[in-house]
Amino acid sequence: MRFQQRIKENTGVLMTTGLPGYDHEDGLRFDDAHHLHTMMEPMAIFLIDFYKNMGRPLRNYLDVGSGAGSLGYFLKLHSPSTNVFTIDGNIETINSPYVDKDKHFIVRTDKNYEIVNQDNKIVQFDLITSFEHLEHIQEKNFIQFLKNVKKHSHQQTLFIATAASWYHEEEGKEHVHCNVKDMFEWREYFASLKEQKLNIFNGVDCYEFAPAVLALASGMIQHGYLKNDHLTELFSSKVAMMKDHKALREHIRDVILSTQTPENRKKVNIPDFVLELLMYLFIYGPGLPGTTEPWAHRLAASVAMIMYN
Repeated sequence: MRFQQRIKENTGVLMTTGLPGYDHEDGLRFDDAHHLHTMMEPMAIFLIDFYKNMGRPLRNYLDVGSGAGSLGYFLKLHSPSTNVFTIDGNIETINSPYVDKDKHFIVRTDKNYEIVNQDNKIVQFDLITSFEHLEHIQEKNFIQFLKNVKKHSHQQTLFIATAASWYHEEEGKEHVHCNVKDMFEWREYFASLKEQKLNIFNGVDCYEFAPAVLALASGMIQHGYLKNDHLTELFSSKVAMMKDHKALREHIRDVILSTQTPENRKKVNIPDFVLELLMYLFIYGPGLPGTTEPWAHRLAASVAMIMYN
């Protein structure tokens, strides 16, 4: 089956400098050994298993703001039956060895676009992701960004995204992160859309990973699971040998809670989604060289969101 992007006016970013949110060098790392490529493998495995555990087949997947397409590359590697699509505003990403050129489209994600099949019907995806991309979308265009995701969704589509919560301070790149919010500000933003009856998705959950990442690192050190205060070391043999995925998840919850005072333990709520992601990136991930530390840095300064219809 053939696919195309039918909004002809949307051909990606036409300028290389000065556009708020845009950095031309982003997404142009076509290197198998680069950590921004290799770190996507455990995330791909997590997404496949997380969706599978919902009891539904992952047929069609879209990565929005995909850059070089590394996440889609690894998702296809571990789930060959999934149709993987990627979109990005950088015209040079079509040259990446990690994208399927028949399913990679150059578009500005904050302008109207429509991916259609050979019957000219909009493709609807089971899972849509957008990692470290939302902070690049100007707030004045953000509703259009969400509308684009919505029209490529069906009733059971899951949209998972993260947004950096820090500003670029490097000279000449101050414009790159143009929509920075912390978890509470994102929650307020989505609540304001609902009040204005502009909400695109029926449900939005926002998570902040920094407290859990730091507590997990502290707890692992405290329990002797780490050496040299470094996240890339594996758990002890006791944990590594656990066959039961749920038991391991609850053990990680206990490790995190062990860093809290007895009074605080009852107040700390660690969603299963957060625990699952930490498991794949920091427990299973160390078996994949160069993947854990980049995610520790990234998630410690990001807000994660799940949106659903």
